[in-house]
Amino acid sequence: MRVERIKAATMREALDKIKLKLGDDAVILNTRTTKEGIEVIAARDQEQQKTGNSWLDEVIQKDQELRSKLQPKPQTKPRKSSPTLGEIESYSRAGSFDINSLVKESEEKPAPEVKSVKEPEKVKVEPKVDDAFIKELEKQRIQQIEEATQTAKEFSQLLKEELKTTHEQRKIWIEHEKQLDSLKKQLVDLKESILRQELSELKKRADELKKQKQEQNSAPQTIQNDESLKIFYKNINKRLIDRGVDKATAEEIVATVEKKCTDNKWNFDSSLEIQELKTLIIEELKKNIKVYNPKNEGAQIISLIGPEKSGKTLTSMKIALKTALFENKKVALILVSDKQEKSIQHLNQLSLATKLPIAIISGVDDLKNALKIHSDKDQVVIDFAVSDIEVLKTYLKEIKKSQVYLTLSMVMAVDEFKSISKQYAKTDFNAIILTHLDKIKKIGTVIGISNLMQKPLSYLGNGSIIPDDVDYANESKLSHMILKG
Repeated sequence: MRVERIKAATMREALDKIKLKLGDDAVILNTRTTKEGIEVIAARDQEQQKTGNSWLDEVIQKDQELRSKLQPKPQTKPRKSSPTLGEIESYSRAGSFDINSLVKESEEKPAPEVKSVKEPEKVKVEPKVDDAFIKELEKQRIQQIEEATQTAKEFSQLLKEELKTTHEQRKIWIEHEKQLDSLKKQLVDLKESILRQELSELKKRADELKKQKQEQNSAPQTIQNDESLKIFYKNINKRLIDRGVDKATAEEIVATVEKKCTDNKWNFDSSLEIQELKTLIIEELKKNIKVYNPKNEGAQIISLIGPEKSGKTLTSMKIALKTALFENKKVALILVSDKQEKSIQHLNQLSLATKLPIAIISGVDDLKNALKIHSDKDQVVIDFAVSDIEVLKTYLKEIKKSQVYLTLSMVMAVDEFKSISKQYAKTDFNAIILTHLDKIKKIGTVIGISNLMQKPLSYLGNGSIIPDDVDYANESKLSHMILKG
């Protein structure tokens, strides 16, 4: 399969480039928007290299076979039984005999007497022709002409349908682009309306705060400020817990922030102090998020382990394709399975990554041989579909300089996390991969999972699109996501 990565300003331009490079049978694997426009990953089967259309190759082949049948065979001329005059003259010139001497001898000899004999009348004999043979020959010729006419009609019909389909597809793409432009305009209008609504709400809130300040009683100003600040910090603590941060971590973060704000004597009566408060909260959140970036470590072998339905296979494909396409490295993908049923299921998913070298093995020796074969690769991603922990440990012992990542799904319950932590602690894994982040609302739970496992985060999966929906874990990005909710 030939895979191309096309960049263009619009989808129409990208489709034209794909047709020029790969032909009409090209299949789009992935599309995404970039700053420059659109990026499309397309592929075409190697069997379509001649013309790009299998039906056109078949029609051309049939046409050639029909032409070879209809072409008449060359007829060989029968050799004459007696030599011609030219042959005799050439033979005479060669010195075999002299025609002139023969003529003189015939003149010198007296002519013998010949009795007159009446010549018999010549009877014209016409050659007999087999009428049945002629009819059969004409019938075959008519049949061949009809077949050629029918083939030409079918070819013309197929060509018309193909042109019609291409024209309709172009119309559909033009309509889709128009709809996309209208949706973009609607999105801009919606953003503007939301911003206006937020501004109006902020103005109302500011007016209410002014009124509350004016209506304050004659109690000491310092006591009122202290009470309002306590309520303010309690609200921060409640918001962090609502967004998934465990209670102990939230209280620790708020206590540290409150101490720093008190030391700086902030009353939060200005936007600058509020912005500084947000920065403090983000910094404290970052301290509680442990991250391990395999890119910085330059790991050559990455091993993914974990329970079933945790997203190992999809994540391994994302990591391998992302490294191959966007980092321009040589990557190989290996599946280790202890059951044939699992191998077949994983093979269906691995078929999406046909551009990469793939090996499916079920033994320690096979794994050693596969690693030797792919020793020239920049990165090897191994997906372990092995449920027995002891068997898994024997595999991991044979892999040198491997980064082992435990893959966990965010949709699992807290009790499941605890049991999995105890079960896979024997493998001594290096970091955690969290998948299905797009299916949860409280992103702050990642801190609790990392603390429970006592391991850092390496990759985060947030969807099913290959290879876009996976990224390195980043404490700054996660902190902003938790703060925004």
